[in-house]
Amino acid sequence: MNNFSFSVFNLVSVFAIILFMIFAVCPFELIDMKQAQRIAKWKSKYEEFDYCFKLVDIYEGIIAEKNDIDEDISNKLIVSKIKTYLNLSEDSLIPYKKYGYKRKNGRIIPMNSQFYFDKFLKCKDGSLISFKKSHNTENKGNYPLYYMFVDINGEEKPNRIGHDIFFINIYSHEIKALGFDKEYARMKKNCSPVGSGLYCSEFYLLGGHF
Repeated sequence: MNNFSFSVFNLVSVFAIILFMIFAVCPFELIDMKQAQRIAKWKSKYEEFDYCFKLVDIYEGIIAEKNDIDEDISNKLIVSKIKTYLNLSEDSLIPYKKYGYKRKNGRIIPMNSQFYFDKFLKCKDGSLISFKKSHNTENKGNYPLYYMFVDINGEEKPNRIGHDIFFINIYSHEIKALGFDKEYARMKKNCSPVGSGLYCSEFYLLGGHF
């Protein structure tokens, strides 16, 4: 009788340990699965943008021009060039007062940051995009003329850079994912949970993941 009780106790203990391990691991597996889906969507979205901007360059002669004109006028110019080639439900950047986003590590984006955006275009698939002139106006070296903001699932959370928000460098005749000119180790560190997530845009395209 004692042996039987001991055996039942052992079985219950093992069963409890297995259940604990399942419940401990499953949330992380679920998070990983969701992030893997977001990464796959980003890769697909980037290919779509790359193809569209190549068409813009072919048929419009140039994607973005070097200029020192007002930010709003400049944004209207680039939107007017791409709207025919991208599946947009709107044709001008508009404020989204209830929408906000953060860095991957949870820190807030300062309003004076190059990567702070408060006006967006909605694509027909629900994703949000935006544009901002870079501080460089001569397109020297690896400096882009514009930065492009992409939230692949729109207003739906998590709204974090490196999770569902990515950035693209726009040059006069091509686009590149932000971070393409960085060393792999630097991209990986930036895309870690303690990083800003800015270079995840290129890191994920190269097959990296967290």
